[in-house]
Formats: sequence, C-alpha cells, structure tokens
Amino acid sequence: MFNFFKKRGGEEPKPTFMDLLIRSGYFEFTDASLVESLKNKIQSSYEQGHVFNTVYNKEHLPICKKYYFCDSEVLFEEFGYKSQLKDMESGLRMVCNYESLINQMPESSDAKSQFEAVEDFASRVNDFLTKSNSNYQCYPAYGGNEGSMYILNDYQYRLLNKAIADNQTLPLELTDWVTKFSPKTSTSRGNSKEVMAQLKVGTKIKHLKFGVGQILGINDRAVASIQFESGTKMIMLKYLKIEIVD
Repeated sequence: MFNFFKKRGGEEPKPTFMDLLIRSGYFEFTDASLVESLKNKIQSSYEQGHVFNTVYNKEHLPICKKYYFCDSEVLFEEFGYKSQLKDMESGLRMVCNYESLINQMPESSDAKSQFEAVEDFASRVNDFLTKSNSNYQCYPAYGGNEGSMYILNDYQYRLLNKAIADNQTLPLELTDWVTKFSPKTSTSRGNSKEVMAQLKVGTKIKHLKFGVGQILGINDRAVASIQFESGTKMIMLKYLKIEIVD
C-alpha cells in the first residue's frame, strides 16, 4: 500500500497530515471564508490521538460537506432514509444529481435492524454514485447513535483510512464496516464503565454534535432522554460519545 507519509528522496521533508489533506482536495466544498477555522479544528483533533473532526454550523451540519452524523436508530425509523439524505444534501449535491438520488431512494428502511439499515442506505447511495460515474462514495464510521458517514473520493478515503487512529472517526469501505461492526462480530466500545456509572438523571454532558445538555431520564434499555439547547434527544448510552460537564 502506498505510504502517504514516507519521505520521497533526499532531504525533502515528509508532508504533514494537513499538507496531504489540502493536497487531496478535502476542502473543495468548504466556503473559502470558513476553511481556516476548519483546518484549525481538524489539526487540533488530529494532534490529540489522530482523531478526525469537523466544524458544524448553527443547523448542526458540517461546513466541510463531507463528514456527517449517521444515527442508526434514526435511520431505522420511519422516513429515516429521507431524513439522512436531507442532512447530507449539501455534500451529495456536490457529487451527484441530488433530485435523481432522492427519487430513486425509499423514504424509509425495510431492514430488520438498525445495523442493516445503515448497510442498506450506504449501499443504495454508493450504487447510485457508481452508476452516475461519480468519483465519490460514502464511507461509514463507527455505529449506533454515534455513527458517521463520509463523502470522499478514493484518494481522500485512503488518506484518512491510513492516518486516523481513532476507531470512532475512522472511515471504512462498506464491506469492511460490515465485518467490523456486525452485531455478530463487533468489538466496538462506547463509554467506559466508569463514565457509564456517572450517567444519571441530572448529569450534565457535552455531546459532539448537540453541545451541552442534561439527562432528564434513562429507561430500562439504557436510552437516555437528554435536553439540549436545540431540543430533547433520545440516545442510547452505550454508544453515546460525550464528556461529563462539572
């Protein structure tokens, strides 16, 4: 496999991750006035354990138009596909005929599980992109309530797949994602037992997408009702990637 980070002869310094990200065209869909703030966010996260990140606008959508949340529970619900396509509209419009895509996609999943809903959704979108001769594909990362979906060309995917060490933000080929996160084989982990033990009614937390919130209740399936500034969300605690706020 090609090594992005290897020196290429003489004393030429090896490129940094940001150099390669710029070279890959990752910021091609980002508004020019927002590129620097996005670079700073990505660089800061990458320096903290090779984690990937983005910046969200006031509608909680990524300004990069490439790295979207993909909540498997929402995707599995009625009109889940329609909702996910709407969330990803800004990026999908850059890589295909969005109207044709939504006309060919069902509004809801007929899958038997949340996991299968993500697999089916990504497969359908990727089939459409391939038939449209697009240079882009969707690449899922992690799963459950904290899943994500990237829109990347092949070079961008290979770069991020090689550089990112964080299991929750690592983009994968769909077949690799299925193998890794299938309920039958998954070894993925959410919060530690120590963090889980601190999550109770009244706990204040900080969520990657929704910001600061407070737990209102937790049901017998370990699904928490959390009040955020944008409204109340129902999220499975075992997949919840959060920080506890003092």
